Amino acid sequence: EIVTLKSDIRSPWGMTQLPNNTWLNSEKAGTILTIDSDNQSSYIGDLPVDLYTAGQGGMLDILLHPDFTQNQSVYISYSAGSAEANQLVVARAKLKDEKLSAWETIFRVLPFKDTPVHYAGRMLFLADNSLLISSGDGFDYREDAQKLTSLLGKVIRISDLGMALDDNPFYIGDGGAHDFIFTLGHRNQQGLVYD
Repeated sequence: EIVTLKSDIRSPWGMTQLPNNTWLNSEKAGTILTIDSDNQSSYIGDLPVDLYTAGQGGMLDILLHPDFTQNQSVYISYSAGSAEANQLVVARAKLKDEKLSAWETIFRVLPFKDTPVHYAGRMLFLADNSLLISSGDGFDYREDAQKLTSLLGKVIRISDLGMALDDNPFYIGDGGAHDFIFTLGHRNQQGLVYD
């Protein structure tokens, strides 16, 4: 049975459910909406100042840390920068009393690009608490998807603090893009599922 909770969400992109059954919904235009168990909604303020909303860019995925009940950490992916130089960013913040605070950028996809499309931006925690991030190819930069020197067109695997993991398949340990790559050769992957 399908039950409509709310029908006027503006370009919804990601959603996750809190332990108290409240939903957090990201809207591409640059907002995060909460919907509680009584279907009452409100917007969360204090969002990233470097948010870039154009084309397919804006506020993207939203995800709770696996230990959210202990650390109240919420992970958000979004596009940042300007028309001339933009990128996918992953940040985390603390959620308390329906407010996000203590924002911290933990990862930035490089190189910069000048296209407002193909950001990807989906996130998924694996059983070992590592974080997968899908990164799009930026459309005009599609050849980068096959390069180990670029983070475009990849699935990236990092720690929950944003560090490269030494069991990643191309890890060398010098901090290069290859250290963070889990899979490569993607276009604009919009789904990540753990089986």
